[in-house]
Amino acid sequence: MPTDKPTVVVVGPFSTSAAGGVVTFQRNLIEKSNLSEQWNFVRFSTARPPKESVNNNYSYGAIFNSGIRRAIKGVAITAWHIATFIAVLRRHDATVVQIQSSDFYNFWEGMIYIAQAHAVGVPAVIRFGGDFEHFYTISSPRAQKIITRLLKTPDNIVCQSEGWKSYFSTLTDADRLHVVGNAVPPPPPPPDRTVRTGPPELMFICTADAKRKGVDAILEMAPKLRGRAKMTFIATPDPIQQRVRDMGLDDLIEMHGSITPTEIVGFYRRADIFLLPSFSEGFPNAMLEAMAAALPYVGSPVGAVPEVINDGVEGLLVPAGDAEALTKATMALVDDPQRRRTMGAAAYRKVSEEYELNIMFSRFNRIWRQAIDRHTSQ
Repeated sequence: MPTDKPTVVVVGPFSTSAAGGVVTFQRNLIEKSNLSEQWNFVRFSTARPPKESVNNNYSYGAIFNSGIRRAIKGVAITAWHIATFIAVLRRHDATVVQIQSSDFYNFWEGMIYIAQAHAVGVPAVIRFGGDFEHFYTISSPRAQKIITRLLKTPDNIVCQSEGWKSYFSTLTDADRLHVVGNAVPPPPPPPDRTVRTGPPELMFICTADAKRKGVDAILEMAPKLRGRAKMTFIATPDPIQQRVRDMGLDDLIEMHGSITPTEIVGFYRRADIFLLPSFSEGFPNAMLEAMAAALPYVGSPVGAVPEVINDGVEGLLVPAGDAEALTKATMALVDDPQRRRTMGAAAYRKVSEEYELNIMFSRFNRIWRQAIDRHTSQ
């Protein structure tokens, strides 16, 4: 449809049902922010067939997690995406490209899209998620030099936190780095948890590598909750569900597979405490969604988490992998309803005032226009 607004081609995985952070970010950017008043959005999906296993998802070998057939199909789909990308840019008269990238294969794929955009005179902005530091650290010295060189090609780079901006500034020019955290739509009034009876409910959500998300510490803690609390695991991979059964915890932990974004809101609102003791994170969207439901956060200070959660104010922060510390912090909130409600209220205020999507995503206006100016001046 013809439009007099500039066009942003958003490159990344799109899904109508997935609840992962990247898909949620893109949905919020395109469908729920007021950026659509100034920009025309075009989706370019890089989605591949879903993996049956997402354990150990942070290596080149992850492409084979679900077998050779899935890997071959994924490579073929990616090749088709790359082959058709320039035609899409031309057909929609793209003004700027916004690319979602992360680590390993996704990094190299994102750099190919940047090169293609520049080949037809379109500026490109890339946003990094995933565990980029791990990817860079385990790369060979030669690969690191190539990665560093390629990081100078985007017109702008979007980081999810000040911590990630500081890290990327050691690899590329600081003037092309910008911070845009995740964000949520204006949250509805939180549920009244003062009227609840029965044991408090703890919630854990995991749409990717369960081990990285700290599931081992949670399962070690779980038996100590019996008779004092209950737990809900959302979108947990099948191997974890089997572990729960093998450990005799299925009476304590309610298990759910993948659910829609609409359904997950109901789980946040029925919970009392949110758990995410990850070993690594970018900027967990689930953290903001939990805060928007006035849930206190119990997790580890990784990625952007300590920039959002003040220990003792909106939640409690514990070392990743420390089951004893996780148990102590969780029990402190399980046994003190007023304290967890006070923390939940503080979390709700912060997300409403600082991480509402129109407040946060307004930064993209400047980032995209600066990218256009930078590319034009070259």
